[in-house]
Amino acid sequence: MNRYHKRWVRAYLACLLLIVFFAEAGRTQGIGGGMHPRPQIDFVKNQIRLRNEPYLSAYQMLLKKADSALALESHALEDFSIPGYYQDKIGHQKNSLAFQLDGISAYSCALAYRLGGEKKYAKKALFFLNAWAKVNKKYSQLDGSLVMSYSGTTFMIAADLLKADKAWKPADQELFRTWTRNVFRHAANSIRYRNNNSGDWSRFASLLADVYLNDQEDFQQNVALIKKDLFDKIAPDGHMVEEVKRQVKGIWYTYFSLAPLTASSWVIYTQTAEDLFKVERNGASIKKALDYLLYYNQHPAEWKYAKNPETNLIYTETGPWPANLLEAMNGIYHGAEYERFVSTYRPVMYPKHDYAWTFPTLMPLSLTGFKQVQKQAAAKPPKLQSDDFKLVWAEEFNYKGAPDPKKWIFEKGFERNEELQWYQEDNAWCENGNLILEARKERKLNPNYVGDSNDWKRNRKEAEYTSASIKTRGLHTWLYGRFIMRGKIDIRDGIWPAWWTLGIKGKWPATGEIDIMEYYRKRLLANIAYMGSDGKDAWFSTEKDIEEMGGTEWAKQYHVWRMDWDEQGIALYVDDHLLNKLEMSKLVNQDRTHINPFQQPHYMLLDLAIGGKQGGSPANTSFPARFEVDYIRVYQK
Repeated sequence: MNRYHKRWVRAYLACLLLIVFFAEAGRTQGIGGGMHPRPQIDFVKNQIRLRNEPYLSAYQMLLKKADSALALESHALEDFSIPGYYQDKIGHQKNSLAFQLDGISAYSCALAYRLGGEKKYAKKALFFLNAWAKVNKKYSQLDGSLVMSYSGTTFMIAADLLKADKAWKPADQELFRTWTRNVFRHAANSIRYRNNNSGDWSRFASLLADVYLNDQEDFQQNVALIKKDLFDKIAPDGHMVEEVKRQVKGIWYTYFSLAPLTASSWVIYTQTAEDLFKVERNGASIKKALDYLLYYNQHPAEWKYAKNPETNLIYTETGPWPANLLEAMNGIYHGAEYERFVSTYRPVMYPKHDYAWTFPTLMPLSLTGFKQVQKQAAAKPPKLQSDDFKLVWAEEFNYKGAPDPKKWIFEKGFERNEELQWYQEDNAWCENGNLILEARKERKLNPNYVGDSNDWKRNRKEAEYTSASIKTRGLHTWLYGRFIMRGKIDIRDGIWPAWWTLGIKGKWPATGEIDIMEYYRKRLLANIAYMGSDGKDAWFSTEKDIEEMGGTEWAKQYHVWRMDWDEQGIALYVDDHLLNKLEMSKLVNQDRTHINPFQQPHYMLLDLAIGGKQGGSPANTSFPARFEVDYIRVYQK
């Protein structure tokens, strides 16, 4: 080859490289990286290094989730066969759970690896990705494509986080690409023309697959579909046209549509810099729909499409929706209302069922650059007004024998919630500086037994368990203050410990109830109850999965629960981690009196219940079981 020929070849190759470079530049104007672009990951890694909250607490939650996945085996299915939910609920949930468990395991491990660098997490994430790529050949039945779309997003995010990692063998990654094209994206694209939440989830799933596969043509088809019917979905007042048709579940389905729609908008932004979050037509916008969701989630009685719609104010098996969605969107819109709502749940993790905004506290969004990301609320507890509290009452339990009768009275017999235990004085005592409430499996005849009575307290001939409950009613009450309890709880099946308060006036629930600490069925709860508009109890409840908090090892340790209660509101904590926070204005009884039951003195209770309406079955639990309390202290200004 002569020198002129060489020069020509070099010039040709240089031009070719420039063409490729500019094609890439024109194709991707965003910050790249799908759901988790590099600037976001770098920002979070720095926050963790600096031990800044709420990122540190959120990261620790992620690690617990990832650690729990390390011992799991794959649940990959050759045929991802999902019958319709309303036709076969059990079959639908069983096979869905297999996919969901492996997907969230892969996602949590992949993200833990990218943030912390430990190779064990990458290895386990790849284990799940490779297993499904090798085993799963198809999807089938009515909901196969939909569930694969809203649950399989975890696989795509995990794959995108790991696609450049050398630990992923080329042959294995090529097999995963084939599965993504032929099974996962095929399932998503088969329903992406639907105009409801199914279409939203399938487009989001397809977009993530496109990012992983670097398929710009299909990516743009999804973008076009989203933009085409965006304002057919969202009405000018913010309601989601197709989702409100679900009536009682309409608010839930509004969330279920907005979660993937907003996640798709984020992916579109990271890839192209096109901002759908600010687009508006005739007053309709994504922001208007989010505001609508927040308002009617908090004011369900005003919703015109159905009476008593499902909201997050009652327990649902899917988790803290729409807190996960609004936490993510708080990084886009910076709304004070979003912040007030989300601060109750922070740090938010949503590891069940549907996966758009799974780690929103840990992985914040920004349209202006991650160096400017600021969280207005931190996980550490805020001050009430100042820290000039004075100790006004304390119970240190530094004596032996029965609880001090000047401070406590006993509850006796059957009390509430159709619980299994008979309360008696013998089951409570103080030793080694602790109060012991002990539940035992032992028979106790019911002296009030009437065989044909309709009253559960009277128609039980005997109790199979005994336990103890003590309270300060008639001895000590408090209006406002800081309440602290250090204790240790048993988290086995059927055990139901609680530290709580009741107002001194009215009939429950008009008295008001604050559950500073409550535990049952693998959930640690922090609840506030009052009278609802239907004359029944209404609840503001939050819960934490005990396994995500550390499970058995966590329960072996003492922990500190706290309530801060003043004229403005109530905040509940465990180990300085905010669990629940409500403004006083939201806690007015919805009866004719419109009394706020939390503007009156309350007394406190400590009990250890067994079974009943909420406690679960103790059949497989060995007894005795204990609730141990080191101290209780009350401070006021």
